[in-house]
Amino acid sequence: MPAKKRRDAGSGTIRQRADGRWEGRYTVGYDPETGKQIMRSVYAKTKREVREKLNKTLMGLYDRYGRNIVQTGGEMESQQILEEHKKI
Repeated sequence: MPAKKRRDAGSGTIRQRADGRWEGRYTVGYDPETGKQIMRSVYAKTKREVREKLNKTLMGLYDRYGRNIVQTGGEMESQQILEEHKKI
């Protein structure tokens, strides 16, 4: 029997739900108070569609150096200020 294919680390997870839809889950960060993952999901009718949505979403979470650009709390405000300053 061939080995089961695995997705790369940090690329989310894909599963089929009981209602027949496909779900892709990914981590956007960690809660600073509890340390738990903050998870988000994308849904589609086919596995291929959910894989495309998940990959497109994950591409938007990282900058060109591979760093997560999603911030929490006050850091998000600082990041927004820096982005606005760069536009000027």
